Amino acid sequence: MEKEKEYSLNQTARLYSESSYTLFQFGKETIRFIAPRCLEKYEKVLTWDNGYIVVMTKYSYSKELVEEYIDLVPILKDLYIDVDRFLAPIKKVEVRYA
Repeated sequence: MEKEKEYSLNQTARLYSESSYTLFQFGKETIRFIAPRCLEKYEKVLTWDNGYIVVMTKYSYSKELVEEYIDLVPILKDLYIDVDRFLAPIKKVEVRYA
């Protein structure tokens, strides 16, 4: 119950990379999954659609930003996280590095 209260206070999730991982953070939950080795960093989220993210990404092999697609639904399912319950309160995703 306390987690639900916390989620409702902040409806923005955070997307960022750290060494060879992508991290998606919302409330007290952080989901970490392997990112491509050539990933330098995420720049800007273009679209958030209930678990589907379109984000501009900087890769080491390209001088230009590359549009990247991340589908969180299968990742959440593999982690036995209730997809609908976890994603429902998220209204926005931002790229934010510490």
